[in-house]
Amino acid sequence: MIGKVQRGKRINGLVRYLFGPGECNEHVHPHVVAGFRPAAALEPGIGADGSRDVAGLNRLLNQPLALIPEEEQPERPVRHVVLRAAPEDPVLSDDDWADIAHEVMDATGRAAYGDDGGVRWVAVRHAADHIHIAFNLARQDGARVLAWDDYRALRAACQWIEARYGLRATAPADGAAAKRASRAETERAERSGRNEPVRITLRRVVQHAAAAAWSEPDFFARLRADGVDVRLRHSAAVPGSVTGYAVALPSYRNAAGEPVWFGGGRLAADLTLPRLRHRWAGQPQGTRLPGRASLRGTVRHAAAAARDEGEFFGLLAEYGLRVRLRHSHLGPRDVTGYAVAYPDPVNAAGTAAWTSGGALAADLTLPHLRRRWGGQSAPAFEQRDRAWRRASDAVAHAAREIRALAGSDPGAAADAAWAAADVLNITARLLGHNRQLREAAEVYDRAARDLRGRIPRPTRSGTELRAAARMLANSAGEDREQTRAILTMIEQLGGLADAVAHLRTVQQRHAQAAAAVRAHAALRAVGRPTRPAGFVDARRTEFPYDARTVVREPATSAPGAPRRQRTPAHGPRR
Repeated sequence: MIGKVQRGKRINGLVRYLFGPGECNEHVHPHVVAGFRPAAALEPGIGADGSRDVAGLNRLLNQPLALIPEEEQPERPVRHVVLRAAPEDPVLSDDDWADIAHEVMDATGRAAYGDDGGVRWVAVRHAADHIHIAFNLARQDGARVLAWDDYRALRAACQWIEARYGLRATAPADGAAAKRASRAETERAERSGRNEPVRITLRRVVQHAAAAAWSEPDFFARLRADGVDVRLRHSAAVPGSVTGYAVALPSYRNAAGEPVWFGGGRLAADLTLPRLRHRWAGQPQGTRLPGRASLRGTVRHAAAAARDEGEFFGLLAEYGLRVRLRHSHLGPRDVTGYAVAYPDPVNAAGTAAWTSGGALAADLTLPHLRRRWGGQSAPAFEQRDRAWRRASDAVAHAAREIRALAGSDPGAAADAAWAAADVLNITARLLGHNRQLREAAEVYDRAARDLRGRIPRPTRSGTELRAAARMLANSAGEDREQTRAILTMIEQLGGLADAVAHLRTVQQRHAQAAAAVRAHAALRAVGRPTRPAGFVDARRTEFPYDARTVVREPATSAPGAPRRQRTPAHGPRR
């Protein structure tokens, strides 16, 4: 069951809409199923013109708000809650919807069981699959209700309702899921012939750029090279300091002809600029060696071990160094130099102390290193083959570590689970023709993140996975000659997804476990014949989890059991 909360200024118009014909005469027999009084006492009568007379109901709902002094009233006091079942769910009776409405009002604390002074509310049904709840943020004694909305409590109530009535299971409000496209975005994409909403397209592009980039400037350069407009947000307190960014597709504009911008946080919790910076800077403890001499030695060792440019930068990341690329003004993706730094801020200003290759030694400049590799570099297909094999080894190692830590220290496996999304995203992009890989990357995205947008502590496995993703993204050559290496890689990614499913099950994060299971199934299906992908129904995108695959606690009461009495001793709690 999906619960949505909308805000408004006046409840009168909302109530008139709920009892009216709707925008396209879709409202069928609108009637009250529950409220702060018995439903029959709140049911509006029929006016002289045959329409519903809602004036009396509006007066009842507005009376508590009128008791609050005008200067203390909230700017938008109206709350409109929509509760909707999935299309395949059984049709519930009015009594069932009444119970559901009472459970939600109790769970959110707006009108708890036994609290006769709660808000005045009404639940209206005018369709088979959903109801509307309307109320003002004012208690019946005239006290103002805090304006915050308890979305977590609403989500918990919806999940409890699903278990009681045998409805399709939905995910908890754990902050791990990416931002879902709105119905308007989905319908606009369908009208314009797009395969998916623009929000989803932009999220994928940003994820690919973040996984492939070595640094912040490299990240923005990759976005622009992919045809995405980038707008930076600068600090008002610190001139020149960038605090955030937004992206837009040049062809996607609003009615005024302006680009529709999406900030990183509107795409996914881990795509904000501070979290991306943490991704590029975060390294496991114990990898830093002080002093420029040690820095020079680390870079020289990586240059000697590498056989091409992509492998060189990958080794630097594996050795625990930050890498910043210098791009040409003529070609945004042409790299003309590089600089390295230790992950921790070490200079007087509290920022990373960057040192260019030329400042370390004359033979460590990028042009010099390129001439060096040019005399002994392997063919392009061998470079890409090494990148695939190196990434496959990193994925296999991470999968073993995640399984080992799942029982003893699940938190220590969080960074590797998160970093695995980078490898999967880059793999899906390089093999863009494979629909199962794209599907695996999209569904694994939810399983990868930590809860509430938390950033896991850096680990060596996570660093190796990110370095492998960057090496794959930046290595030269085509993928036509690496069939065996690619199949091995996909097999290892499937094992990693299975390990993450086990990890999330141990952590009791069942929606994330279900996402990892679906990713594992998609990876196993790579190469099998499939039907063409059609456009997804907007209604079904809100119910992405199949009850048959989501592991959940047993319901406290089976569907069809006698209805419980409404007392404060039951129902979901905040």
